[in-house]
Amino acid sequence: MPALRWAKQLFRPIFPVVIYLLHFWTLHTHCPKKLCCFVLKTYVSSDKISFYKGGVVVADSNITKQALASALKELMEETSFDKITVAHICEKCGMNRKSFYYHFKDKFDLVNWIFDTDFITLTTNCPDDHWKFFENLCSYFYQNRSFYRKAFQVNGQNSFSEHFREFLQPLIRARIETIINQQTVPSICVDFFVDGIVCTIARWLLYKDCMPPEQFVSILKLMIQGAAVEVYTKMNQEE
Repeated sequence: MPALRWAKQLFRPIFPVVIYLLHFWTLHTHCPKKLCCFVLKTYVSSDKISFYKGGVVVADSNITKQALASALKELMEETSFDKITVAHICEKCGMNRKSFYYHFKDKFDLVNWIFDTDFITLTTNCPDDHWKFFENLCSYFYQNRSFYRKAFQVNGQNSFSEHFREFLQPLIRARIETIINQQTVPSICVDFFVDGIVCTIARWLLYKDCMPPEQFVSILKLMIQGAAVEVYTKMNQEE
């Protein structure tokens, strides 16, 4: 199925966002389930996808990918990401390099896939409240902090930090457009907020004794909402 694999690679960078939007679509509208099923099938290459109330359940058809992902997670418990090779990952789970490269372009692609698939699980019971969703996302990072501490330390092309930025950009852009009631937002403005979120989460996780996610989000919420109130007050005074 060359066309299916091509589509999967094409849409992988935006897939978490697509799933996030489709999830709310299925919950709040009478959308055609076949469309959602097609998007999921393109990504996970599964022939058995079922929809249940409150979320999406994907049949177990990614045994090879999950085995590679588990191997990488185990290796990263003891070794920095830059010292891990594809050969190490394959040796850990008893697979050959051909199997690895059939599913992933490189080890960076595997890290990003781990986040993407875990994010799908996060959205199965996704709250409508933006802050609660952000707290759930931070809780996920916190629970897997030994893995993401090392993932966030890798910079450059194909790194998880860049992948996470790509994931956040359309969400932040849509949120800004809603807040300021404008359809066009300069990319520099979106990047300002996206970089701030990525760097803040990474710095928080890298602290040796990082605070619980509930406390972390509570502090951010207090600071951001306080700043928003101050700006709003000053704008009204100037008018």
